[in-house]
Amino acid sequence: MITAQKKRPKLTLNLMKLLRKKITLQKKSPNLKEELEAKLGLKANLEKEREYKLNEKAGKDKEKAEAAGQIELYKANLEQNKIKKLELNQKILRNKETSDGLKSQYDSASEKINELTANLLKLEAVESDAKELIEKLTGDRAKKEKEVSDKQRVILGAKATLNSLMNMAEKVRWIRQCRKAYNGA
Repeated sequence: MITAQKKRPKLTLNLMKLLRKKITLQKKSPNLKEELEAKLGLKANLEKEREYKLNEKAGKDKEKAEAAGQIELYKANLEQNKIKKLELNQKILRNKETSDGLKSQYDSASEKINELTANLLKLEAVESDAKELIEKLTGDRAKKEKEVSDKQRVILGAKATLNSLMNMAEKVRWIRQCRKAYNGA
């Protein structure tokens, strides 16, 4: 559009020159008038065609500018996407390092859990053995206590019998002493 405006003054100067020539030529010959009109018609058609081409070129320039703007926009978006891709790759690497660390911690914790489970199973086996031993010892103790109480009963019975016998023997001695004292007196 701008180029078309710059060229218009040249066209008007050219028209003025042509008009001057027309006037001088009209004076010289009457047939030239028709020729000039034909040339002027051609010139007008050329001017219209030139203006159309200039407008067309301006439209193409506008389309080119829009396309260039879109290309720049796409390039900017592409750069942003590349930056985001790099950031995501860095995050992936950090997460891999973290997951590797966590995996090693998990593995060591799993080993400890397995050791503790084995120790717990051993302790449970020892506990069940201890319970069986306690039950056996409790049964043995009950038997021994019964034997002891039976023997204590026997001993107490024997002691009671002995005490009775000793009392009887004491009584018998006393009776004998009394008889001796009665007979001897």
